[in-house]
Amino acid sequence: MKKRIRIRRIMKWCGLVLNLLLIAAFFTSLKYSISLSCEGYALSSGYGCLFATEARTRAPLRFEARRLTRMEMFTKKPMSSSGRGMWYVVTPTWIPLLFAAIVTVWLWRSDRQPKSGCVECGYNLTGNVSGVCPECGSAIEPEPQVP
Repeated sequence: MKKRIRIRRIMKWCGLVLNLLLIAAFFTSLKYSISLSCEGYALSSGYGCLFATEARTRAPLRFEARRLTRMEMFTKKPMSSSGRGMWYVVTPTWIPLLFAAIVTVWLWRSDRQPKSGCVECGYNLTGNVSGVCPECGSAIEPEPQVP
């Protein structure tokens, strides 16, 4: 059970970091064109979109960043493939952001345990006065009595 909780905790924080990176990528792509190519494939962002393409060169690893001109910011040009067999995929940045946000919110919300649950196994301890979890046998701290 502890391993599962740890994996969920890692997934929650990775989802949060992924969302922050996608938000940064969106706002950055409005003013800059950023491209990373490796072994014939390229990932790039620009115009508020993410692009996955077949690269024109087979360089081992190449990173490019350039500021978009004012004219380029307001005119989206379709990508053209100059060679046969070239492909590209274009998606607005908000689509992967929305998907990642939904999954992350679900992970954060579903991880909540009732206040009367066992810390180790999550067993509902409402009405338990013995001080021991009947499911896993761990000791339970008594809840403070409110007058």
